[in-house]
This record gives sequence, structure tokens and C-alpha cells, in this order.
Amino acid sequence: MSDRQSQIPTIPAEAKLDDRAFFGQHKDRKFRLREPFPGEYTVEFRQFGMHNEDRRRIIVARIAANMARRHNLDYMRIPFLLFADETVEDTDEVLAPILDKIMRDAAAGMGMKRG
Repeated sequence: MSDRQSQIPTIPAEAKLDDRAFFGQHKDRKFRLREPFPGEYTVEFRQFGMHNEDRRRIIVARIAANMARRHNLDYMRIPFLLFADETVEDTDEVLAPILDKIMRDAAAGMGMKRG
């Protein structure tokens, strides 16, 4: 197993099936917000520091078919922690800018310049 493969978290089968069913029923949606399944992203959530576990969420995004094949992925899943009093609406209009900011911040953290 390569170092890269050992860093990829295991997604529970229930989560994969649930995401596939959601996007199958909502063909117009590009994103969804859901609670994590037991054991999903446990290590990553611990890296967020002390927090109430009921604030944990997963942003799930459809990815382009060519990228899915290239990276052997079905959807992109990002662990997300709500602020203590925050409510985030599960709509594409709300989730798209949140995911965009997460991705831009991650790219900046890796030294990538904005294109």
C-alpha cells in the first residue's frame, strides 16, 4: 500500500450507499450536507480539537466523471464542523461557497497560487 493510499480514510459502505441514493433521487443537486456515519472521518474530526460531536457534518459533492475515474472516487467528502450556534442549510446555493472557501484555503495552505 502506498503512502497516499494509507492516508485516504475508509468511507463506511452505508455512507457510500446513502450518498449514492441521495444523488440518485436528487439529480439536480451537486452538494449535500449530512451527519457522519459511525467511524467516518473520526481521525480527521479529532484534528479539529475539542468540540461537541453533534456539530460534525460531512459535505458531499459530485465530482466530474473523468476525475472520478482517474482517482477511483464516487463523490468528494469533506469533514466539516459547525460553529456552536450555526445552522447551515442543505442547499447547493449555501454549500457551494462554503466548499469553495475550504478548497481555496487548502490550496493556499499548500502554497498554490490563485488562478
